[in-house]
Amino acid sequence: MAIAPLLAGPGHEPALSLLKRFNPSTTDSEDAMPTTNTKNPSRGSRRSAKSELLYRLTQLLREHNHRHGRFAKRCSDATATARGQILRQGFLALHELGYKLRDPAGFGNRHMQVLARHWEEQRLSAAEIQRRFSVFRVFATWVGKHGMVARAGQYLADPAAAERSYVAQKPKGWSGLGIDVEQKLAEIAKLDKLVALQLALQRVFGLRAREAWLLHPRLADQGTHLAVNWGAKGGRDRTVPIENPAQRHILDIAKRWANTSTGSLIPDAQSLKAWKTHYYRVCRDCGIARTTGIVAHGLRHEEANAIYKSILGVDAPVYGGDTASVDPADERLARQIVAEHLGHSRPQIASAYLGPLLRSRKPSRSTPSAAETTDVTSSPVEAPAGVAGGDLGESFSKEIG
Repeated sequence: MAIAPLLAGPGHEPALSLLKRFNPSTTDSEDAMPTTNTKNPSRGSRRSAKSELLYRLTQLLREHNHRHGRFAKRCSDATATARGQILRQGFLALHELGYKLRDPAGFGNRHMQVLARHWEEQRLSAAEIQRRFSVFRVFATWVGKHGMVARAGQYLADPAAAERSYVAQKPKGWSGLGIDVEQKLAEIAKLDKLVALQLALQRVFGLRAREAWLLHPRLADQGTHLAVNWGAKGGRDRTVPIENPAQRHILDIAKRWANTSTGSLIPDAQSLKAWKTHYYRVCRDCGIARTTGIVAHGLRHEEANAIYKSILGVDAPVYGGDTASVDPADERLARQIVAEHLGHSRPQIASAYLGPLLRSRKPSRSTPSAAETTDVTSSPVEAPAGVAGGDLGESFSKEIG
């Protein structure tokens, strides 16, 4: 007996149509091919490999990207944004190179190797290569692969391409580059007084640009110290001594310029992102840009050398200071003070501002060392105006005052 006729309705109507006649609840959507494989949903998605990868990466970012890489706390928005950009760029680069992952959790050492060589071919700086490796190390912990990503040099054809130097080889402070700080700030003030004021704060207090933008001058003024509690890198708040007239004068001007509604130095009409764009545009218009070799961050270098000189009486090694008579123990103390003043947790980072550490030698018995005469807790030691803290002079004060 033939089975086919029994599966057809009158006039050989298809059996599926006959089923729908007696069961109207059956819909076309139930007849369509499922969007995923019912036995293994992860393999049956209709998305392309790239779309599936980006979708799953977005899910991982939503779940983990707010977390700090090492500590049980939130990371900054800037860090989270940078992570997302680096991870998306990295996985898309893998696709372009033929490694068409569908799931970012499948990322392994061979993929890290491919990316490392790709970055090396692009001639990225050692700092940028290390930054990207740091992001992928954090990512590996999100997918249960702690410790998978080794040191950057192990993946590169030339390990030296990832060796980042933390020792300044040439001065980055404005005066060390032949720039008259007061004159340059007065020039900027003619274009934008608020930007000039923020740069002045960076000079006399050693602030980062973001710290100067977000500073609340009235609340930050603690009399003998400036509280840097807004915009500090890594959430590491600190206090900076107010010890000379130049610092007090600039801070008093900043109070008059402070936003009356928020208390910061960002105008009401501007968001942080918009002000950042404006600030660097003004700087570029006045010749302060990486392309010219003069950057706003150089004012922190300027302050670092001023503190060093106020303690030891000579310029830092990178500025050509004659340190032949300086005791290495005293110099290490000075570097520690500089690092704390600038908001760094590691004293070694002072070398990025001051140059190489002095070699140890036997101290003189006749001359007491600074370590014996200086109280570390009172860092930095009191310095005359015009040395630590900077003296910006009358012409600049008239422009912004």
